[in-house]
Amino acid sequence: MGQIDAHHYLRILKEAESDLKGPRPDAWFDRLEQEHDQLQGALQWFLENKDLQRAMELAALTWRFWMNRGHIDEGRKWLGATLTAAETTESSALKAEVLYGAGTLAFQQRDQQDARANFEQSLSISRRLKDGQGIVRALTGLARVALRQGDYPSVRRRAEEALATTRSTGNRRDLTGPVHLLAAVSRMEKDYPRAREFYQESAELGRSLGDERLVAMEIINLGSVEFLAENFDEAAGYYVDGLKKAHALRNTYLLSPSLIGLGAISAVRGKGGRAATLLAAGQALVEATGGVLDPDDQPLFDQGVSRARAATDEKTFTAAWAEGRAMPLEQVIEYALRVSSAKSGRS
Repeated sequence: MGQIDAHHYLRILKEAESDLKGPRPDAWFDRLEQEHDQLQGALQWFLENKDLQRAMELAALTWRFWMNRGHIDEGRKWLGATLTAAETTESSALKAEVLYGAGTLAFQQRDQQDARANFEQSLSISRRLKDGQGIVRALTGLARVALRQGDYPSVRRRAEEALATTRSTGNRRDLTGPVHLLAAVSRMEKDYPRAREFYQESAELGRSLGDERLVAMEIINLGSVEFLAENFDEAAGYYVDGLKKAHALRNTYLLSPSLIGLGAISAVRGKGGRAATLLAAGQALVEATGGVLDPDDQPLFDQGVSRARAATDEKTFTAAWAEGRAMPLEQVIEYALRVSSAKSGRS
């Protein structure tokens, strides 16, 4: 790719910035799936020619695609190369955003050290620039790192500071991260009524913003709250709805927790083989994206596996587990919806 093509490609994506960073990026994510060569070619040209401003602009526009469509290794490679090349450049809101994207992808692969370092640098730049949106973003990232470490007081402190900062930004979208983290830490602390309240608030916020991904995510999380509260029929309904929404969005990141949730429901119902198939499929999907389970989803997975083993013999469990890991994605989704007896109907 040459200079003209690289500049043209960046210009096209900049015109689509509100879509790529907004609540309905899927059409553009579909396009980027088809244009990997152009995307990587443009980044390569900007980096080789030391056009670091444009390299950062392109990285900031595309890191969400890499995360949500399961290309985390690829995303970390390009964001890492961009930040290394731009290490000595002047601090800017753009650089803080790329650092946040790099931190998020590192977090998805359980690289706590790299995630924290990128979030902290992003926060430092944003504080220096008095960039409220950047501050909220980085604080939310640091709260996620603390959640995975089990440092729940730090999660609350970071999320509550981020929530307070949103009052100065005037941007309702800035509320989504802090509210979600307050829900997640409440769930980890087994305060299920409080977690339910925050997840419902977050889902309503998603609906008001037209953010279908956020709505799907919080529906799945509400399923997990109901599961942990032992309201299993309610949980199953949420998981089925979440799976359908994630599938419609073609969102790889959200498909795995809904499959794992339905697997855990099957285990509770004494269907150990079915549970093993769904749990294994969910785990394989996470691994295929280059990521790991989120910290608030890991206990549900572990509990589901334990219950599935207890519900069947080892030979059946092993065979069902192997079947789930090998099953193509569309077949997994069809199987999950077919074997689930839960009625969906949430929105």
